[in-house]
This record gives sequence, C-alpha cells and structure tokens, in this order.
Amino acid sequence: MTYFVQLGTESKVRLHLLRKAKEAEHWKANNGIDRIEIDASDLEGDPLIVSLVEHFQCKAHRRLSLFRFLPWTCHSWHVDLQRYAAINMLLEGWDSATLFGTRAAGVNLTNIQPLEYEPDRYYLLNSKCTHTIINYSRPRFLLSIGIPEQYSFKDVRDYIERTGA
Repeated sequence: MTYFVQLGTESKVRLHLLRKAKEAEHWKANNGIDRIEIDASDLEGDPLIVSLVEHFQCKAHRRLSLFRFLPWTCHSWHVDLQRYAAINMLLEGWDSATLFGTRAAGVNLTNIQPLEYEPDRYYLLNSKCTHTIINYSRPRFLLSIGIPEQYSFKDVRDYIERTGA
C-alpha cells in the first residue's frame, strides 16, 4: 500500500503562503482544525502545482486551503471525507508528526509509516488511508489541495508520471 509520494518539484511559494497564513485573521474552525481558502493565483510560482489544480478542477471545487493546527494537539486516526487524494506541503511546524497506518483487528494499526516533510516539498497523499497528525510545541501550518472525490490517488499519480508534471 502506498500512503504518499514526494513530488519532484521544489516549491517557490512556501514563504508567501506561510506569510499569508500568519497574517490571516478569519480562520474557519472545523473539528479542531482552522482553515482558510486561498486562490489558485497564490500558487503561480509553482507551475506543476498549478497544472494539477487546473487538470483536477481543484479550484472549482473550493479545495485550495491553508490549515492551522494548534500546539500540543492530536487529530485522531481517520480517513478524509470527500477526497481520495490530496497534495500537501508543510509550511511550518516541523516539530510535528504525520503517520499513516493500516487498520488491523480491533483498534490496532499496522504498517505504521511516518511522513517526514522536507522544506519546500509537495507530497501526494492517499487520504483514504488511515492517518493521524500530532502537533508538538508550535503551531503547524499546512497547504492542502484536495483532489475532488471523482479522482483517486492512483489517477493523480498516473497523471504526474504520464505528463512529467
């Protein structure tokens, strides 16, 4: 089972997005996670990401978001609703953990695999796989581009491999 893959492009917009997140005043709270929407124009410095947003119609489905996670919190093990894949980039909050796993008998999870974000790197996530987020001493800011549910993780991965995007 593939939980995530690092994309081959380095971001040129991370600091711009981080500034935008830190200056934002009107976050929308949802299940203990704060969220704001952004414009596709905020991603224009990263042509690969812009092409993915356009091809998979992410803007039309209002799937371009910045998330803020508070320190000393854990978002419980879950699978995402209304999306099978996401493209994420950690903007700040390096003292945090993102873990993926496979549900086993009872409440156990097996095949635990950490996603160790690297600065300025995008990751394609299989968001229908069980995962959790643990935030330590600092706020965590994340760009997340939700792929509409009619597309799977495999669809996005295949498109990237086929087009060289």
